[in-house]
Amino acid sequence: MKLNPAVFWALIFLTTCLIWAWFSSRLILNAPRIRDYVTPDNLKIPFEKIEFKSGRRKISGWFITSQKNTSKTIIICHGWGASKGDVLYSTFFLHQHYNLLYFDFTNHGESGGNKTSMGKYESEDMLSAVKYLKEEKPSLSAKIGVFGFSMGGVAAIYAASKDKRINAVVAESPFDSFNEITAHHAKLFLNLPRHPLVVLTILGAIIRLGHSPERYSPMRNISKVSPTAVLLLATSGDENIPVEAVKRVYEKAEEPKELVVFDSHGHGTAYIEHTDEYKKTITRFFSKNL
Repeated sequence: MKLNPAVFWALIFLTTCLIWAWFSSRLILNAPRIRDYVTPDNLKIPFEKIEFKSGRRKISGWFITSQKNTSKTIIICHGWGASKGDVLYSTFFLHQHYNLLYFDFTNHGESGGNKTSMGKYESEDMLSAVKYLKEEKPSLSAKIGVFGFSMGGVAAIYAASKDKRINAVVAESPFDSFNEITAHHAKLFLNLPRHPLVVLTILGAIIRLGHSPERYSPMRNISKVSPTAVLLLATSGDENIPVEAVKRVYEKAEEPKELVVFDSHGHGTAYIEHTDEYKKTITRFFSKNL
């Protein structure tokens, strides 16, 4: 039987779309695993290796007891394709006043899982970290703060919208919308158009995950964080997460809220280029709200 040319080319087109959707979404959902290049051992900080469950996934982390006798703990969350060690150097100054819990998100570092979800699994991991603190270290976590960088900030916002045992949130350079940041990165790094390629990428992510990552985006959830206080940090020269995206999240947030924009030149450069101001800004916020 001879195949109609129109049917043949339609099948070719459909197959091409499916292949693109699968492999382009894989670039997002299969984040590279990296080893911790900075550890508490490197910084000569006493710590405890910890593990807890997030669903069926094993989550690995570190618990650092403060130099000060305190019942307050801050959970520190890294970004996409990174690990807990990636944010250790820029945040360990907080251990002068607070206990700190670092962990690897699902499909990152030493934790289990084989997909990154850009919101759902990561917020589940964070909520599991809160549960771990309340059950295993209650005397050290009467109050809990969260610091999240980039994707970690996205997860922090969603988790705080669901669990009021989180008492304060600092989110540095969180994206505003999964759909919008996917389109932005496709244009920035590959010069690809939104239609149809980015739409197919988003569809591929939805099919592979079984849910839409957009539902966990800050623009949909930041208003529910209140009355928990939130501090949003951005850098003016960040091309990965433009300052305008963070400002849109801030505009959607309810009080109490703060926005600080650092005059820096890239994603995650605020600590490097404005170390003292960065430390003072975060310390002041947690001192006020935790």
